[in-house]
Amino acid sequence: MIISICLNCSLDTRYTVSGFAAGSIHSAAPPSVTAGGKGLNLARVAAQLGAEVTALGLAGEKDLDFFVHAMKAEGVKPKFTGVPVPTRRCLNIIDPAAGASTEIREQGYPLGIEYFQAILAMVTDLAPAAAVICASGSVPPGLPADVYAQLGRLAQSLNKPFILDAKGEQLSKGLDSRPFAVKPNRGELEAWAGYPLKTEEDISAALLRLSRAGVPLAVVSLGADGAMAAWQGQIWQAIPPRVDSLNPVGSGDAFAAGLALSIERNLPLRDTLALATACGTANAMHPETGHIESSAIRQLLPQIQVNHWKGES
Repeated sequence: MIISICLNCSLDTRYTVSGFAAGSIHSAAPPSVTAGGKGLNLARVAAQLGAEVTALGLAGEKDLDFFVHAMKAEGVKPKFTGVPVPTRRCLNIIDPAAGASTEIREQGYPLGIEYFQAILAMVTDLAPAAAVICASGSVPPGLPADVYAQLGRLAQSLNKPFILDAKGEQLSKGLDSRPFAVKPNRGELEAWAGYPLKTEEDISAALLRLSRAGVPLAVVSLGADGAMAAWQGQIWQAIPPRVDSLNPVGSGDAFAAGLALSIERNLPLRDTLALATACGTANAMHPETGHIESSAIRQLLPQIQVNHWKGES
């Protein structure tokens, strides 16, 4: 089983507006509203891959039924904790004419530490049946900056691999627990490194720094350019085919889902990077956020090139 933790669940609201322009008035069909947050996107895609997944999250009490039913409909076992503040909303405006996506992400409302402690207790209870523990996304205001470090140390004490997909201070402090794998995107890795990552050489150097910080598998997702990873002192690269992108939002979460499933199944690194990259690419091909089609995965996997960096065998 995969445990996927989402401390800052959201109501993801997606509008499709052809010719969208800031400062203008647009007419749009009713939006699609989904149970969002990086950890829930990960859980949804992992379930679509055939994994057994339990999603832990913090969501507004008034929206609990919505989140529970949404996750159950996707084959995910929900374990949500209700909080006495509204669920944050994240807005995504898709312009199919321009092939563009505009996002507005609410930060969320302040919460007390007791709600995070409830998550820790649930992880402890569920861990005996889990193969992998994942934590993804932002953290509500009011919670300590080291919540991911606490989760990582708990996973380590339970002898479970911990996958962290975070940014900023949550990533920096989360590294203190030496997670088994981290998966920032390029911008997040650049912010952590403290210098521009203009070349593959720059990215390679940053990934190796993550390795030296105690992370066995350091992966950066690069959108349409695929991914690079540091493993056992070597740099690997995964390059996907070019595809028509309908909605890239959630592709990093889909990538993390492929990573989690691969670790659960103890796949070789080459297969791990291929599956994760296929998941991220398949998500971009789907109009819904955090969704993949198995047919797309089957089509993509043979086309993804995974090699030691610079194509060395």
